[in-house]
Amino acid sequence: MATRLATTLFRKGTRIHQVYSPTPAHAAKLAKKVQAQAVSQLGNITDGDYLYIISVTDDALPALAHSVNFPSGIIVHTAGTIGMEILAQVSPHYGILYPLQTFSATSRTTFSHVPVCLEASDTATLDFLKNIATLLTSDIREISSAERKILHLAAVFACNFPNALYTIAHNILSEHGLPFSILHPLIMETATKATRMNPHDAQTGPAFRNDLNIINTHQEMLSGTPEFRKLYELLSEAIIALHKPENLPHE
Repeated sequence: MATRLATTLFRKGTRIHQVYSPTPAHAAKLAKKVQAQAVSQLGNITDGDYLYIISVTDDALPALAHSVNFPSGIIVHTAGTIGMEILAQVSPHYGILYPLQTFSATSRTTFSHVPVCLEASDTATLDFLKNIATLLTSDIREISSAERKILHLAAVFACNFPNALYTIAHNILSEHGLPFSILHPLIMETATKATRMNPHDAQTGPAFRNDLNIINTHQEMLSGTPEFRKLYELLSEAIIALHKPENLPHE
């Protein structure tokens, strides 16, 4: 996230003054890309009229937020589940800049159509963050901390869990000498349908049909990996439950 934010803002003409990481090599690598000063000691971060973006894991954020003080600047974090108030002691002007997207070190994901969720301590700070966000995307949304936590939960179901299932599918195919690439069209079609219609209406498969013969056959095939068999069982039960008449979505 930090790399994508810094490099994108730099390409859009923003001057990046410093890049901080407790690992000097990491700070130096990103700083070189954006022509900035690399910093590996918190005390060497310049206090001034800057925007400070904290882009670390949720569990690392509290300790970092309690270790810095930038009363002259605006400070934001990009975490999914932590409220903006954690930054109130760092600066009187604080907020959230949360891109709702998955980023990996080897991916080339861009921000151009990514929803960027903003929240701020005051109107002036919010307006400033909106101007920064326009350099990233055309999809800018004001989202409260409570709403952002809900978004993060939903994103885990929509992104992290399916990717784990892709990994399981990859392993199953690899064990039998079959390429994962054969599933690419299926994956793309499933994702496309989920964005074009209600995902509930796009559901297919043996659990949707309540085809117990196939479900039992699949579970038997997974007898050598009980953790995957249990996951298959739980997901099948969830699909069956979601498609009971009393659980159908209301218009």
